[in-house]
Amino acid sequence: MVDIRNFKGLMYNSNNSGDLSLNICPPFDVISPSLQSELYNKSQFNLIRLEYGKEFENDNQNSNKYLRASNFFNDWVSKNILEYDESFNFYLTEEKFSFENHNYSRTGITVLVRLEDLNNGSILPHENTRSGPKKDRLSLMKETKWSAQILLNSNRLTKVEFISPSNLREDAEQRCKALYGVSDVRQLTRLWN
Repeated sequence: MVDIRNFKGLMYNSNNSGDLSLNICPPFDVISPSLQSELYNKSQFNLIRLEYGKEFENDNQNSNKYLRASNFFNDWVSKNILEYDESFNFYLTEEKFSFENHNYSRTGITVLVRLEDLNNGSILPHENTRSGPKKDRLSLMKETKWSAQILLNSNRLTKVEFISPSNLREDAEQRCKALYGVSDVRQLTRLWN
């Protein structure tokens, strides 16, 4: 059986970070160079600086996108741009979007999970991951000591909805997301039964 736990999510503090819709970005693997520049220009607190920072010709061991991400992260936490939730929660997300004249809705959950040997069969690996992106994500996690992919796109846990007009993925024109904090695992059981 998989061992999952709740945790204190890290979220934007909208009082300090400004409009949340200006701070979000899609996953690194769908970001083109032009979208990366667009996201950098949207807000000084856009998650792109942590998730998929710019690379420069003079980057080296002492100055690179991973170190810059770590510096941005530490700076944002120290200035309360990002802050940890007050309580331990499981985090449910609901996303609604349209693609090719069809409406879609998907629900996800973010939890802490105990690492275990893949041979146990409780946790399944992601399909067909490439070595370059895996190396990139590992380098980012080693330098920053966190994963941008679990930074929650919200400023509070009361139902937060936003619509982002920029393409979060090339196939999506518009997405609506809601985030819920659930502190009691029994509530999760009721949702899925």
